Amino acid sequence: LEGFDMEHTKAALKKLAQWHAASAVRVEIKGPYPKVVTDGLVNEEFLKMMEEMGKSMTALYMECVRMYEGHEEYYDSLKRNRENYADELRPLLKIDPNEFNVLNHGDFWANNVMFQYDDAGKLKETYFVDFQLTRYGPPINDLYTLLLSSTTMDVKLKHFDYFIKYYHDNLIEYLKLLKYPKKLPTLKEIHIAMLKYGTFAVNTVAGHLSIVLLEPTETANMANIIGDSEDSIALKKAMYTNSRYRKHIEALLPWLYHRGAF
Repeated sequence: LEGFDMEHTKAALKKLAQWHAASAVRVEIKGPYPKVVTDGLVNEEFLKMMEEMGKSMTALYMECVRMYEGHEEYYDSLKRNRENYADELRPLLKIDPNEFNVLNHGDFWANNVMFQYDDAGKLKETYFVDFQLTRYGPPINDLYTLLLSSTTMDVKLKHFDYFIKYYHDNLIEYLKLLKYPKKLPTLKEIHIAMLKYGTFAVNTVAGHLSIVLLEPTETANMANIIGDSEDSIALKKAMYTNSRYRKHIEALLPWLYHRGAF
């Protein structure tokens, strides 16, 4: 999969803005979502498990990073971020009631977005599937996951700020339509949150992006992605060093480093 082009990215962002706006208004009308919905998978127990699993995965990933062109600039900072994955993420999981919060899809990448076309092949509608990882908080998780893991290389960074503006325009439109009673989030506030929650972006490019760009293979399954067998190690090396992933990651890591994400 090469990723979504401009048209499909905008369609996904428009539908995401509708989903986020509806969830924000729902909380104001009916109160908080149940904890099982708001917390999702990423809780303290999950972070402890990831700390244990992450030791070997981080070492392997950083070994692969040494192959990337220009890695010398950011290698040490990225290594600290990956080795302290849970500590970096933990404070970002606490809900700030003063921020604009929504129900994130939580796993908003290409595999969970479906498009419908009319008889002429024109894009007609967009649907989401797989709501198992929802999490209440700023809309940043969904935005980073979609824009960094599931877009084509020619639009990913060149139009990143445009996509945030497009999302924000649609978000405001639907919040007004649904009569959201609180202060509307500004574009500046969305951008500030994108910087504050930069660790989500690092997780996306080390995780979802490597899966999206991997050529289909019999060993590509969840057991091997999180395991440490010979097949698992070979798979992860293929994920992190194949030419398609390197093309994206060699542009993304310096960009994220310069934004202060790690």
